[in-house]
Amino acid sequence: MFQLIAGALLLAFSLLAVLPPQHRVFWILSIAAKEWGWVFALLCLPVLWPWASAVGAAMALAAAVLYLVPLAQAVRAARHLPALLGAPFSGPFGQVATWATERFLRAVTR
Repeated sequence: MFQLIAGALLLAFSLLAVLPPQHRVFWILSIAAKEWGWVFALLCLPVLWPWASAVGAAMALAAAVLYLVPLAQAVRAARHLPALLGAPFSGPFGQVATWATERFLRAVTR
């Protein structure tokens, strides 16, 4: 029963990471779900163990995927940053910004 309740709560909270919030309180929780989504995705793992109920495990798996959507979107957007930063910041600073962005992308995509 605990796995079912935990899976339902994690799934309900993970929806804040992908859906726009409708109230100020949900907006604050949405920021937490997006910024700390990887932590909440790790919290979904204990619900996925074999002793968990099938429905609770399915909800926890869906919640883990939804928590990781903002991370995937950020990595995809970061791949285009060097080209976007190169045009406005031409000159020596543009080279530094492009170098730093490329270094960040190498570290993230390993």
